[in-house]
Amino acid sequence: NISGRMFFDQEFKQWWVFKDVWTEMKSPDVRNSVNELMIRVLPEGFEHQYLIGVVNQLENQLGKSRPKPDRTLIPFTNGFLNLKTKELRKHSVETFFDWCLPVAYSNDRETKVIDQIFHNLAGRDAEHKEYENRITIMRTFLAATVRGMSHLHKYLELIGQSGAGKTTYMGLATMLVGEKNSTVSDLRTLDESKW
Repeated sequence: NISGRMFFDQEFKQWWVFKDVWTEMKSPDVRNSVNELMIRVLPEGFEHQYLIGVVNQLENQLGKSRPKPDRTLIPFTNGFLNLKTKELRKHSVETFFDWCLPVAYSNDRETKVIDQIFHNLAGRDAEHKEYENRITIMRTFLAATVRGMSHLHKYLELIGQSGAGKTTYMGLATMLVGEKNSTVSDLRTLDESKW
């Protein structure tokens, strides 16, 4: 059933197809797929305008607003983790995510190396409360990053001596969400951006 596994986002004029997670499908690719199907169904041929009309009709029939992702779920390669119940569920067309963490979920991971990164960055010379607050901020930022909470419009600025772990922390964040789901920028670009 194509209507359950594909839709046209009317607001952004984008096609989406479900392949474990929702993936954008470029309009020329949709047109080519429809063209191939029409060639099989109508071997005697058809006018180009007929193809365009069928694609437009599909946009109307399969058009809807893009659903908002459920913030209580985190998409992994092997399913969605429900943060409330701690259950791992299979990927589903009902749950809209256009990204996925690049790892399979497992609840038996060791965190000693990650804890060491936090401790190095927090600065062992800081007072206990300040030290704990720094670690909490770093963990919270990573948790928001993993949950795809870009709507918070926050960023984390790491300041410290060379070798303190700033680049390692950025590498950890990138590793958690995957290269495909991350980007690197600088203050000049942010300052000059119209966004």
